[in-house]
Amino acid sequence: MSKTLSALPLCFSVLLAFGCQGANTRGDENPVGGSAGTVAEPALPAAGSGAPITPVAGSGASATAASPSQPATATPPTAAAAGAGGSVAPTMAMPTAPAIARPDGWQAASHERGSTPDYARVFAEDKVHRIDITMTREARQMMLDDLEMLLGEMGTTQSGGFGFPVPAAGNMNGMMPRDPTDLVGGDPVYVPVTVRYDGGVWNHVAMRHKGNSSLASAWRTGVMKIGFRLNFDGYEMEHPEVSDQRFYGFGEMTFSSGFRDPSLIRDKLAEQVMRGLEIPTARCAFYQVFVDAGEGPVYWGLYTMIEDPSDQMIEAQFKDKSGNLYKPDGPAANWTRFEMDSFEKKSNKEAADYSDIMAAITALNAPRSDAQVWRAGLDAVFNVQSFWNVVAFSRAVGHWDGYGVMSHNYYLYGDPSDNNRLMWISWDHNLAWQGQSFGRLSVLMDEITEDWPLLRFLLDDPIYRAQYLDALRKTSAAPILQQQAFEALASKLHTMIGPYVIGGGGQTGEKAPYSFITQPTDFQNALTDSTRGLFTSAISLRGAVDTALQ
Repeated sequence: MSKTLSALPLCFSVLLAFGCQGANTRGDENPVGGSAGTVAEPALPAAGSGAPITPVAGSGASATAASPSQPATATPPTAAAAGAGGSVAPTMAMPTAPAIARPDGWQAASHERGSTPDYARVFAEDKVHRIDITMTREARQMMLDDLEMLLGEMGTTQSGGFGFPVPAAGNMNGMMPRDPTDLVGGDPVYVPVTVRYDGGVWNHVAMRHKGNSSLASAWRTGVMKIGFRLNFDGYEMEHPEVSDQRFYGFGEMTFSSGFRDPSLIRDKLAEQVMRGLEIPTARCAFYQVFVDAGEGPVYWGLYTMIEDPSDQMIEAQFKDKSGNLYKPDGPAANWTRFEMDSFEKKSNKEAADYSDIMAAITALNAPRSDAQVWRAGLDAVFNVQSFWNVVAFSRAVGHWDGYGVMSHNYYLYGDPSDNNRLMWISWDHNLAWQGQSFGRLSVLMDEITEDWPLLRFLLDDPIYRAQYLDALRKTSAAPILQQQAFEALASKLHTMIGPYVIGGGGQTGEKAPYSFITQPTDFQNALTDSTRGLFTSAISLRGAVDTALQ
């Protein structure tokens, strides 16, 4: 039975509670917008409902789309269309749709599309923010039932030595997804919630859980601190009063749970380091998350809120936002071949144009007998330097959960200001600076096989290999990665979030089952532990880089 159909009985039971909004299925940018297998779109609005009016074909009128502040308008026929005499017969004026009635508290700067993204407020780095989420009990139950459908019964496995789940005897439900890199087998269900932040209220926001290994491991080991994402206009089809709703200029936000990071600062620390290296990266900030599912606010713990690269990041960090943005994931995301399903488009979705990524993969896998011709072909469609900058960062900080080990956790942007060459953007850094990391690559990556042609083929070329070594030297010499400066930055972040993790100073600390921290010392010693501490890992990684560069 499909996941949508299996959710229908629950949807009907809560129909009066929230209109079946939560029964939508996976992964679409607008959860209620209507894709195969989702809840059907509502009927066209009645006249006077506040929704845009589409003129009747052949009426001679045209309409402009309604915006939150500007209703749809009708344009009369021109004189040229009136006939040989050039006169215009009297016509009845087309009615205009009334302006949308926005919810109480709606402000242009905080809620409307087109407002300037307020990075200074939303991603303020000198504080721990608080966000409150309210949902019905039925919506929360729908989320839990959906996770059980995806992953099996909660708490039926024990953690493996690497923190990934190991199945309990006889329970393999959900453990063998089609894609071996996908431990979940699909995107969890969206449900409607209300969000409160800094005195503002955002209604009819779409929320779903997110994650791969972090989600699978948390669920199967009974930990309820699970990553999630918010889509602020996800229910605009059913609730036009929140059409084009934004969160201080942002349409979507993701929240990382800090899986396998007892310090809870790795995502933010990686962002700070990448910005210091002038590598494009998503912005991060620390957020307390409180959720009320009908029984009062419950502290879900300290999360790292991270901007979605497909939202405002490209416009903020590139000269031209009109290029193709991809989020590769799946078997072909190792670049051995092109498969559309492995290169999800996050922009320009209406145009089925994959020519840039297809050209790059073709150029990479072209004959290399004439190295100069091969490099020229690849350089024309792929920004190799951006790739080496990310690879050098990844080796310097031990970020193994990406290309070379796993075919995910990166974006590609075809930058129009750079002749549409694809730019590499790294993603998801909670597993950086780990002590004994499964699958960690060596600094020079000589062990890499042709299963990862972007690394193997480029490293086999003397010119490209020299470029990588140069990027590695620059990364290693960066002021932010010098041990004293690095430890000062990490200590500052760790101290700031401490009360929100283990309590103190009048703040609420994390408590089971909404925490990966089993005892306060797990967090307190996360930087300085002599075997697995973040500082120890940083020193070990620097030593490996220095040795490789000798």
